[in-house]
Amino acid sequence: MTTMTLLLFFPAIILWGVAAGTTPLGDGDQHDGSGRRRRNLKKKTTDEKSCARVMVLKLAGSGSTWFTEELNKQRHSFVIEELFTKRSAKSPARARERTMREKLECKSSNEIRGFTISPKTTKGVRWGKVASHFDQPVKVVRYTRTNVVKMAISMYRKNIEKVCGGIAKLFGNPECGKEMTYLRFEADFFLKEIERAAQYRVAYLDAAAEEVKNSSVPVFDLSYEDLMTNETKYMTDLFAFFGFPNLLDRHSVRKRARSTTNARGDVQKKTPNDLRRVISNYDAVVRKLKRLDALVNVPSCKLVDMFKDTGTRSFPDCDVKALASAMRNVQTSFLRDTW
Repeated sequence: MTTMTLLLFFPAIILWGVAAGTTPLGDGDQHDGSGRRRRNLKKKTTDEKSCARVMVLKLAGSGSTWFTEELNKQRHSFVIEELFTKRSAKSPARARERTMREKLECKSSNEIRGFTISPKTTKGVRWGKVASHFDQPVKVVRYTRTNVVKMAISMYRKNIEKVCGGIAKLFGNPECGKEMTYLRFEADFFLKEIERAAQYRVAYLDAAAEEVKNSSVPVFDLSYEDLMTNETKYMTDLFAFFGFPNLLDRHSVRKRARSTTNARGDVQKKTPNDLRRVISNYDAVVRKLKRLDALVNVPSCKLVDMFKDTGTRSFPDCDVKALASAMRNVQTSFLRDTW
C-alpha cells in the first residue's frame, strides 16, 4: 500500500474510532475519559428480595441454642449460633458492626442467613444502623424466655458447667459433677441471679429491640415458652415474617417435635421442667419465694408460680423492669433470713 493510500484512509479510520467511542451507553455503562466505554465497576450483590437476612437478639439461658438448631434443620437456613464470644466481643464496636453486615450477606437466592447475638456481650453496637443497612431491612427477632426464674436457673447451671470444666475442677470443686442433679439453692442466688436475669432483659435485650424499632425496622417477638408449646404454629408465623413461608417444612417440624419428646410428651432438656427432681431443698425454696413475692409486690411476676411450673407456661405480662427494681430494694431484709 502506497503512502498516498494510507493518507487517504487515515482520516476515515479516525472518524470510525470516534464514532465507536460515542455509541449510546447501555445500562450500567460509562465512559472512562478516553473515548472508550467500560462497564460500571460497582459491585452487584444478590437480589435484595431473594433472601432473608436474620438477626436474632437473645440472652444467655433463654434456650436459644435449641432454637438455632431448629432453624438450621430447615433447608436453606444458615443461622450462626452466638456470632460473638466474650473474647471476640471485645473488638471495637464498628469492627463488630462490619462483621455483622458481612455475615448477613446472602450467598444465593431463596435462603435464610444470619446469626443469634447477645446485646449484653456486644455493647456499643448501633442496632438500628445494622438492621437498616440493606435496601431490604434485616429480619430482627427478639427471642426471650418469659420465665425469669427458669432463665436464672439455666444461667446458674451453665456457670457451674464452666467452672467444672476449668481450673476449679483440678482443685476438687465440691460443686463439680453435680450440675443440675442435686443442688441446694441459697437466698443470695435468688436475689442475684433472678435480679440479673430481669435486669438483662431490660438493659440489653429490650433496649436493643427498641433501638431497632426506632429505626423503622419491625421486630418479631418470640418466646421460648410459646415455641416449646406449639413449634409448628410459631415457626410458621416466623417464616412468614421472614418472607419465605414456603421454605418451612411443616411435616419435618411436627415429626421432629415428636422425636425429641419422652413418653409423656415433654421435650428432653438438660434442666427438667419439674425442679423438684433437681433441687434438694425444693419445699424451703417455695416458702421463701412466697415471702419474696410479697416483698417485691409485682403481681404480674409471681416468682413462686414460675418456679413451680412443671410445663412451659408463658409469662408474657411479667413487668421485668418493675421486678428488677423491686428486687434491688428488698436485698437487705431478705438476706437476713436463713433457709
